[in-house]
Amino acid sequence: MIINGEEGKWAIEVKSSAFTYYDLVGLMEFYTRHHDYRPLVIGEEAYRDAAVRCGIEFLDWRKYLLDGLPG
Repeated sequence: MIINGEEGKWAIEVKSSAFTYYDLVGLMEFYTRHHDYRPLVIGEEAYRDAAVRCGIEFLDWRKYLLDGLPG
């Protein structure tokens, strides 16, 4: 999803299960073309490492529901 609003500009991928680097290729490709958007993966905390290894910010889905996007 793409968000362009008060929270800033975000390119967000939501994952409901385990994922790897290859599952984030679309998000990374979007970011290479649109550096003004911050890439973010929302998913299960147990799978944080895959996003972090790619240099993409990660947010647990529970935290997103409670607090919204990072500041």
